[in-house]
Amino acid sequence: MAHAQNQKLTGRGVIVWLIATFGVVLAVNFYFIYQAERTYPGQDVSHPYLQGVDYNQTLDDRAKQAQLGWSAAIGGALAQDGTAAVAVTSLGKAGEAADRDTLKIAFGGHVVAEKGLRAAGYDEKTATKAVSGETVEIAVDLGIGKGKARVWTCDLTEGYIHINGSYRS
Repeated sequence: MAHAQNQKLTGRGVIVWLIATFGVVLAVNFYFIYQAERTYPGQDVSHPYLQGVDYNQTLDDRAKQAQLGWSAAIGGALAQDGTAAVAVTSLGKAGEAADRDTLKIAFGGHVVAEKGLRAAGYDEKTATKAVSGETVEIAVDLGIGKGKARVWTCDLTEGYIHINGSYRS
């Protein structure tokens, strides 16, 4: 005990303690940063640079849609008999007539719905395979003309797919 009382705090001792303390703090911070990046990189699209390049066009398109009063909704319901229904609605003031009975929807070329009902040639395995890739092609034919449009979206997150993928009709 007498030996410990003779030790003095020197400049060298202070520097060692400071470096050790900040070293531990930095090591812990870098560990947390690594864990945060490893578990969730914060990237919600596979090509964020390309999304950023087209962002001004996206803003212009959103402004035009807002002027027209367009909106879209997807909803689902589970009936007491175990069947499910998924409703896709799109409302707007474009002045075009749209009828559920002329609507046709295909996933990767496989028709899943037409004339307001599930397609006669619908196959669950084929449809599931068509929507299981990194890129999913969904074709919607409104049956009102020959116009074409291409839409890119990243709203189909894993959680969204998991919840809505269990609906069947």
